Amino acid sequence: MNQLHSVPSSRGIPTGSKKPDLTDLLTFTDRSLKQRWRDKKVPMSDVYEAYVEGRVDIAPENWREFFDTRHETLSFRLTGSHVKWGIERYLPQVAIHTLGQDKRIVSEHYNRGNDFFGFFLGEAMVYTAAYYETGSESLVAAQDAKIDHVSRKLRLGQGERLLDIGCGWGTFVARAAREFGVKSYGATLAEEQVKFGTERIDEYGVSDRATIEVCDYRKIQGRFDKIVSLEMVEHVGIKNLKRYYEKVHSLLEDEGLFLVSWTGISRAR
Repeated sequence: MNQLHSVPSSRGIPTGSKKPDLTDLLTFTDRSLKQRWRDKKVPMSDVYEAYVEGRVDIAPENWREFFDTRHETLSFRLTGSHVKWGIERYLPQVAIHTLGQDKRIVSEHYNRGNDFFGFFLGEAMVYTAAYYETGSESLVAAQDAKIDHVSRKLRLGQGERLLDIGCGWGTFVARAAREFGVKSYGATLAEEQVKFGTERIDEYGVSDRATIEVCDYRKIQGRFDKIVSLEMVEHVGIKNLKRYYEKVHSLLEDEGLFLVSWTGISRAR
């Protein structure tokens, strides 16, 4: 007598088994949502938005099946909400970059609270790539090494004026003043970063020669011997790059040095 055996398919679901239904794997606080999603492939973005909003949850014992059946229960396509976000939020951000708009965008992100960022940035409170010479260094040591490495590239000297554009929490500003004797000034758009940076400057004992303020790079005044900008230019916008570099040029003394670090993707060669 022939017997029918289940054979795993390429998606990990046995042939002949009941078609998975996403609503069987989730716990709903919104009953109408459960009715709308039953027997349908639901856009992944709709699921995680509902999860964040607390309208659905996933029991610990269902996570594995949720993952294994994702191609049967979820769709990974653009939705109307993506298009709306692109038109109303993304395009204006990359195309316009007004002073007010940039202030709002930066504030929404970086004013979440210094304790929040401290959870993953650690004591260094530096939001740019670290420098690991051996790979065994702690995050704090690697960030200090990065600051010192950049400072040596800039050939920082006693009494020189240093500008840090997009200085974050001011660790570079404070350390450069303490370790290299420069008069440093940092500019950021986030009040929470200024609060933390000012306290760090006091802690390092360099309040007489280091300052951090809320200031858009387009409004910075003065002249500086050295200028550094680490992973901030990404916020400038492609159409504003020429204006950005012209502003840096206007702030830099003759024979001065400018170091910029830009995180991006290089083209294959």
